[in-house]
Amino acid sequence: MDTPIFKSHHGLIGREYPERKMFITSPNSYHLPDEIWGHQQVHLRRNYHYGEHDPLLMPQYLDPCVIYLSLIRLPDAEPPFHILWRRPEEDEFEVMDGFKLAELPIGRLQKEFVEALERAYHQLYHSVNDARPSSLSDTPATPSLRSDSKFKDYCGRIRFLLAHLTTAYSHSRRLSCARAGIPVWWARRLPVTPDVRVMTWHSETKPLPTMRSVIEKFTSFKDESPPHPVIWEGSLNSLEYYAAMSKHNRSIAFPASLFDDPQPDPPSATTSAQPETAVATGSSNTPVPLPGPVRTSRPCRQPQKPYPARAPRPASSLSRNKFEPSASPLMPPLVVNWVKASRDIGSNFDFRQQPLQGVCRGYVVPEAALLANLANEKTRQGFFVMYMKLASLLAYRVGFLDPAKAGLSNDDWRHILGLEVLGSKEGTKSNAARQKLINELQSLTSTSRGRVATPKVDLTKLKDVVPTWKGVAYPDTIPDETYTSILSNLTRNNFKSDVLMADFHLYDKTSATSHMAVDREREDGEVDGEVDDLAPSEGCTRREKLGGIEGFSAARMGFGSQDLTKRTAASYNLYRIMRGWRSPYNVIPSDVETAVQRLAPSQQPSVEEVDHAEYLVARRYIWVFSDFFKRPPTLPTV
Repeated sequence: MDTPIFKSHHGLIGREYPERKMFITSPNSYHLPDEIWGHQQVHLRRNYHYGEHDPLLMPQYLDPCVIYLSLIRLPDAEPPFHILWRRPEEDEFEVMDGFKLAELPIGRLQKEFVEALERAYHQLYHSVNDARPSSLSDTPATPSLRSDSKFKDYCGRIRFLLAHLTTAYSHSRRLSCARAGIPVWWARRLPVTPDVRVMTWHSETKPLPTMRSVIEKFTSFKDESPPHPVIWEGSLNSLEYYAAMSKHNRSIAFPASLFDDPQPDPPSATTSAQPETAVATGSSNTPVPLPGPVRTSRPCRQPQKPYPARAPRPASSLSRNKFEPSASPLMPPLVVNWVKASRDIGSNFDFRQQPLQGVCRGYVVPEAALLANLANEKTRQGFFVMYMKLASLLAYRVGFLDPAKAGLSNDDWRHILGLEVLGSKEGTKSNAARQKLINELQSLTSTSRGRVATPKVDLTKLKDVVPTWKGVAYPDTIPDETYTSILSNLTRNNFKSDVLMADFHLYDKTSATSHMAVDREREDGEVDGEVDDLAPSEGCTRREKLGGIEGFSAARMGFGSQDLTKRTAASYNLYRIMRGWRSPYNVIPSDVETAVQRLAPSQQPSVEEVDHAEYLVARRYIWVFSDFFKRPPTLPTV
């Protein structure tokens, strides 16, 4: 497996714990112990604190799109390579005055230190073509490293970071630099007093203390020289403590009104959409992630835009990594091999990518996690009730639209599901947008689709409509099993739609024309190859053919079936669909080809072979879909 671009080296600076999605740092020590739990001692420091209390107070969540400044590594003159960014000493900081957001002073790196970093970078850049491959054994370096995409990415990030380090710090600049992981620290001298409380764990259920009370608890791991007094000693046996402390400290590190605004535009050189995690420094030379993308400073006045701004995202709908399944107990179980494949692809996905122009990547029905993840019970029930009222109309809507244009964004679905509560005040812009949406949906009820019965829903009197699901009316409360049934239905529909949407954009229509010609020329009616029988033919479109194969035709998909034959056919058919896509997406890796051939109708694969092939097919599909649409696909349910 390739080493991630940003990662500690041989334990230096920090250690990753991918299974917990955490990155633990200890800038006060050159090496972390193999395990951070077990018997530990905490030592007191008197002077300025720049993250020397890590990892006991400021653990971090891993995010592949965050620029961890202290972890950027590049080859140096001595093999194998050195960390370009080294741990600063205390005398290399200068203390800055505080401002209205904090009573405490702020520290930053001195100019001489930044200039030394800049020189190190330029020396590396200009000498990289002379580097010998043998001296760069642990890097992707080659004699033509300047043309290497990873090296270009390194250079772009380093230039961006160095430019911010050499720019004067204004009030707003400090905030934006903190979000981007630039070294701007809250700093304070810690007096040694008998009443200083250290290492008090705060669970997520306890009330949040003040910023001052937290700062007074700054601690650190032991120093080699000089030794400092031990003020806490004990055993740590769970990373859950670190996760709880991380969440607690991020919640009080900065005002939520400045850092938790929904869906801002990220700077071009840092991060993007979905990871959806920003960074800010919290007394450390390693950034501490905060919810939301990296963005420009909120206090700055934004220029007027020629189009109306989007409605704010509900506070209860938190940003999430969509490669991970929802943790809501209401969600139906997903196919295990698909979940594993999604996590594997998501671990290296670049969330800074922007969607392709003109390519719709929305959902034909609301994304299941959009409803399941709502923390506010009243809002969640309101969204479910609205979907139940509109279900027949929304299903009818899909039949009118091209599969590549039927999808709506999550913001659009929030507006639809919030028809009863959003924008109801007359004369407002929200009310005008709401009325436009009502008119668009209402127009469907007067449009005929042949033999398909037209749903009769009066959107002006939605409050009078009794929510119904599968023929059962729910005038009062809705049981959890009904919620799960709805979410399962949404997941299946979006999964099928994602496959059709991908096929619409990626299907090789030139190849399809040749398939049709072959069909007409062959007298026996057979088709050469495994993909040709899915090509459009006279009187039958490709979409109609895809809708009739195992895995996509039945109400319950074959991917999670207990019937091994159906599971085998579903994965094999998805493989056949992908074989018909245009280059490079139709180039199936050899290990996938070998494994999938055991799923052919003429074979009798074992359960282990089906599991292995199912994982490889899912992994290939998720990679192709996320690479083209810049978002993960919907996963099939059991």
